[in-house]
Amino acid sequence: MCSFAVTLYWILLIQLGLEEGLKNEGGMQVPTGSLKAISLVFVMLLFSALVLSGCNKGTPAVTTTQTAPRATANVNINPSSVMPGQSATLSWSSSNASTCTASGTWSGTLGMSGSITVVLQGAAAQSYTLTCSGVGLPSESTATLAVSQEQGACAVHGAVRAHSGKRTATRRKLTGTRS
Repeated sequence: MCSFAVTLYWILLIQLGLEEGLKNEGGMQVPTGSLKAISLVFVMLLFSALVLSGCNKGTPAVTTTQTAPRATANVNINPSSVMPGQSATLSWSSSNASTCTASGTWSGTLGMSGSITVVLQGAAAQSYTLTCSGVGLPSESTATLAVSQEQGACAVHGAVRAHSGKRTATRRKLTGTRS
């Protein structure tokens, strides 16, 4: 807006100067006092326009927008692998969050931090996902409880229990008579 007002001012001054020159060359006499008065009125109008348009404010202020911090979600499982039927500790924490939601093997709304004991229910890994959100962008974290493949560990497959370690003998006591 400032540059527009300044440009308009110079155009009007040039135009007045040209009109004065043309009128004098054409043989008509224009009183110099009226041109000066008109020029003064234009200068005052343009100065008013400059003031109203904000040209007197100097350098415009730079405004910065601060973004909200991103929420963080962290979920951990210890130990990370167990045999079916065994348990592990699942812990979670968050920051810059107002809500945290569980999904995957677990579900529901959680507190901002905590821990629970989980049990591996079958021969497949179980995933635990935590999604936390707040004022900033949301965050997600996933931990997986895997099936242990340790030598000597027992695994449950359906209703059958398999043993992959050394063999053990079972003594059975028989009662009854021999014939």
